[in-house]
Amino acid sequence: MKKLVYFLFRTFVLFLISGIPALAGDVSNSTILLNHPKDIVYDQERHCFYITNNAGNNVVTMDSTGNLTLLVDSIPGPMGLALFNDTLIISSSSPATITAIKVTTGEILYQLPVPEATYLSHMDADPRTDQVYIIEQEGGIIRLDYRIPLYSFFVPLNSGLAYGSQTLEVDTANNQVVVFQWNNGYIKAVSLSDSTQITNLCLQGISQVHASERIPTGEIYVTRYYNNGIYRYNPDLSVDPELIASVACKPAGLTYNPENHSLYVCNYGCNAIEVVPLIPAKTNEHWESSFRGVVFPNPATLKSSIEFSLSEPMVVSLVITDIQGRELKKSSHSLQTGDHSIELPVKNLFPGTYFITLKEKKNIICSEKLVKL
Repeated sequence: MKKLVYFLFRTFVLFLISGIPALAGDVSNSTILLNHPKDIVYDQERHCFYITNNAGNNVVTMDSTGNLTLLVDSIPGPMGLALFNDTLIISSSSPATITAIKVTTGEILYQLPVPEATYLSHMDADPRTDQVYIIEQEGGIIRLDYRIPLYSFFVPLNSGLAYGSQTLEVDTANNQVVVFQWNNGYIKAVSLSDSTQITNLCLQGISQVHASERIPTGEIYVTRYYNNGIYRYNPDLSVDPELIASVACKPAGLTYNPENHSLYVCNYGCNAIEVVPLIPAKTNEHWESSFRGVVFPNPATLKSSIEFSLSEPMVVSLVITDIQGRELKKSSHSLQTGDHSIELPVKNLFPGTYFITLKEKKNIICSEKLVKL
């Protein structure tokens, strides 16, 4: 029944080449703005998306209504994306290059060749250190400080990761990088403290994983390229992945939009961006009737609390994450039956959007959005 709901409510946004207007100043009147879209990232501050076009050698901006504009061209074979404030990092594979651009102007800040690499794929960022981690298909990981044009091989090629590694997630809670691969093998973890410590987390469960995205409640969503599927892993990867939606054609990169709690997916094979609304995963249906929560005041400046009622005693974990799913604070509370209020550390948060999640053991029982002004 849950899967049926996904298919019924799935929103499909398709941008046909014939329907895209030419850019200002383009005399050919036939500019193609989606040409094998490879990756996508959401910019919450500016309420827009950035999309790499692998065959178009460019990056485009998409606004909230679906309008596309060219941000920068002459980027050879652009692949993955990571966003730091107003700096966008782009990986390329023809030849292997790392490019940094300023999203407000489209200015290229630097282009950094990586001659040792052949196929740079997707990437993820560690906001604690301003480091970007980029997966290399041959089984290596490149580490880059986005502020300066300098990289190093965090994991050398062919030294513990499988050939065909496609995407990774920085897991700040466990101080590791989680690596998915194209073939159905093990999901691996690389310690951020010691990159020689590479361990098997669990069997991946599916093949053809192309890209991944962790959302604020902890779940990881991945695209499966040839079967046109979107799958969900639970936060600790302890359960087999669940198919939650089917999309149009060869899904590649994906990003999470907290404004409408949806995934935006690059359909590489048909030049489209597809929107997949998410329905919260419920591991135990009784929470729906036994638990209610509200964050108040919201938006907040200095003080806010999450107020809720429990129908039975339990130990509740409160987790605060940013919009990219990075855990900022976690606390544990042993509570009795009845009404409760837990104060939130609003004063210590930067302005922006956060998610306040309450858990009982591994069960997510509530996730509410908090806006800090």
